[in-house]
Amino acid sequence: MQAYTRQIAYLYAYEYGIKKRSVGFVKYEIRGTECRMDICLKSDDGLDDEPAKGYIYFSYENRMIGIAIGDFKRRNHVLEWKGSFDPENILGKGIRMIDTKGIWVRRTGQREYIAEWDDASVDVQRFLLYPAGGIKCIRCPRLEECERNSRHASDRR
Repeated sequence: MQAYTRQIAYLYAYEYGIKKRSVGFVKYEIRGTECRMDICLKSDDGLDDEPAKGYIYFSYENRMIGIAIGDFKRRNHVLEWKGSFDPENILGKGIRMIDTKGIWVRRTGQREYIAEWDDASVDVQRFLLYPAGGIKCIRCPRLEECERNSRHASDRR
């Protein structure tokens, strides 16, 4: 029988770095060599055309590094993302699902939504985007200041 793992976590809105209210959920299932994930974010704030981008994040030396998983699609008053990937090598980045900490959703205007697998509060100021230079850049102590650490334009706030 194939190994099976299922996780559900609540997505919380963070305002000024403080965990405020539940606004959705994340559900993932791992069966064999596939991880299927569904993310649902309520959007009753009147900003219907405002995009959202999702990241799965992991921790490295007191930094939270987000790997872009994609843009959300709107259905009624809900933003959704559905997709699948290899749980042993998320999107070819060399990160395993077991090493991740949760989901990070960003919308314009410094609005952050986070689902932590351990249901703990997180410091949104510690989040960084996965650098174009990969693991080599992540291990560099100058990661946040390096000019060669070019991020894709679609990942910028």
